[in-house]
Amino acid sequence: IFDVAPFSPAVQCSVIMAMSVDYSLFLLSRFKREIQLDASLYKAMCHMIRYSGRTILTSGLTLAISFAGLMFFKVDMISTIGMCSAISLVVMIAVSTTLTPAVLAMAPRFFSTFRFNKAQRKQMSVTQVMQSLGAVMAQGGGEGIPSDDTPSATPTHAKTKWVWIPEACAPGTGEAEAELREQREEEQEEKERQTSMFFRFSAFIHKKWLSATIIGVAIAACLPLAYLVVVSPGIVWSVDMNQLLPKGGDSVETLNKFGENFSTGLMLPFYIVLEPTDPRPVSEASDVVFNQAMWDLQREIATQLLDSDEISDILTRGNIMGVSWAGVEVPLDMASKWYSGECPARPDKMKEMCNAYKYALSLTLSPVYSACTMMLSPNLPVDGVRVPQFSQITHAVLESDTVVSLSAAAGVTPVLSSMVLDEMDTVNYMGDVFPFMVVITSMAVMLVIVVSFAGVVPPLRLVVCLLILTCITFGTMIMSYQIFSDYDGAYWSVPFIIWPICMGLAADYDIFFYVAVREHRERGCTTVVAVRRALHSVGPTIIAAGVVMAAAFAALMTSSIPMLDEFGVLLLVDIVANDLLMVMLVTPAMISLLGESNWWPSSSKMPVLTEADKALEAELAIQGTKGSTSEPLLTSREEDTPQYITVN
Repeated sequence: IFDVAPFSPAVQCSVIMAMSVDYSLFLLSRFKREIQLDASLYKAMCHMIRYSGRTILTSGLTLAISFAGLMFFKVDMISTIGMCSAISLVVMIAVSTTLTPAVLAMAPRFFSTFRFNKAQRKQMSVTQVMQSLGAVMAQGGGEGIPSDDTPSATPTHAKTKWVWIPEACAPGTGEAEAELREQREEEQEEKERQTSMFFRFSAFIHKKWLSATIIGVAIAACLPLAYLVVVSPGIVWSVDMNQLLPKGGDSVETLNKFGENFSTGLMLPFYIVLEPTDPRPVSEASDVVFNQAMWDLQREIATQLLDSDEISDILTRGNIMGVSWAGVEVPLDMASKWYSGECPARPDKMKEMCNAYKYALSLTLSPVYSACTMMLSPNLPVDGVRVPQFSQITHAVLESDTVVSLSAAAGVTPVLSSMVLDEMDTVNYMGDVFPFMVVITSMAVMLVIVVSFAGVVPPLRLVVCLLILTCITFGTMIMSYQIFSDYDGAYWSVPFIIWPICMGLAADYDIFFYVAVREHRERGCTTVVAVRRALHSVGPTIIAAGVVMAAAFAALMTSSIPMLDEFGVLLLVDIVANDLLMVMLVTPAMISLLGESNWWPSSSKMPVLTEADKALEAELAIQGTKGSTSEPLLTSREEDTPQYITVN
């Protein structure tokens, strides 16, 4: 249907591998947790889709929007990566919310009990499996009429914000069953908290001064990196072709030898295209090209370029070739005879010269519309200094009054073109479009988060996290590929592609963690305790997902193409910083500092304080952490408050 960049499939495969395992881990961990709480298969699937499915949907949309932001760039090499990755993520969302739950339902015993340590397995009886499967079959058959063995089921349905679930699974219904489930869940969590490394690790968030210190240290550590990115040396775009070729390959060796022995401009020359104002057919080509006005125009352009002191060291007479200039100026009458094949004297030798000149004309003369070019082969390196300088001087010559008047007399319009110059123009274009892409993509991601969580604090907190991750990632890029590297910088396309991915991954992990915090908050925990329980419940899963994602993107580091290697290194740094620094330290600290302000402007009703919550509060009070906050760790309301609540 459409052409894609050669390395788009590599990035696309990494995205598919990382996100498929990532989303499957979250679904599987939630499913196992529900089964271990003695929930029926039907109930386990309902809760898995309600919580983890919603997380995957929100996370997948933010990542897809981030990748789709690359389509703002009207450059096929960049836009195709964004388009392919966005399509892959949409497919992954559909697969994760349909096929993956179906696979889990087909083999619940295997997926709910599988562990590497057999001694830790909690076996599920055959009777329990059969009862669960029977409940599912009863729900799905007979036009939705449930069996008598499943009194909690109901043919009516309650619609949530994201998925359709049975009303028996919705908040505020089935009070006896909900109370039993809450009791089992609290017992399970209390047992696991006794040996949970993540729960003990998160004790710091009860001390607000310690949380503020963590945030301050993270910001202070990023300031030097921010200085490298913004002030000095800044991000340098590299257009080195070696970064697109396999390391150690014959093409790289040939390119290096060519550059050592010949002018770089001979491989990537500049062309001054003299395009006719009124295109003419081939039969009239000689009348347009072989006239005195065209000869005067080309002589003037060559003379002004050769007289420029700023480029005299890189451009000589031998570096210019055209219909009237081949190292030296070719007289018009002689050129006309050579072009027509006339050889007035010494026909054998003149015939060879005629053939040589006609070959030179084939490189600089169009056979269709009588357009011609002047080929410039300056001896300059392909870098970000001399190329713009040479381009600026050449443009100044073409825009001089003398050249403009001679161009009008010859009936042509001079235009400067070059592969290197086109690449420079592309970089400048992307630099101009990049701020708009950042603003529009960020607003779209923030809007998804605001609508999903009905609050304005989560997107604002995400902005802070994104700034820290941007400094870490781009600061690492400058140190790795500018300061401590033989390269003159990362390849120019890498920074433009990396930033949307950084934003998407930052939102991805933030959403995973925030949904877990919100779930515990809805059950009656204060924000601080909800954060601790969230780290205990989803911390291991987030770490495992980060390891898998890091391994998937780190596979790019094995590529022999330096540009893909740069992608792998920077994505690995971003994922590690996001997984270990942001999710484990900075984000919990920020949520604990903001307290109940995290949920503004949404409102919620809080359920009765459970016995496990009271025991936890007493334990924290003994540890001396209760007095470090101005709010109670857990709060309680009237006894008739339902166990599940609705957040508007």
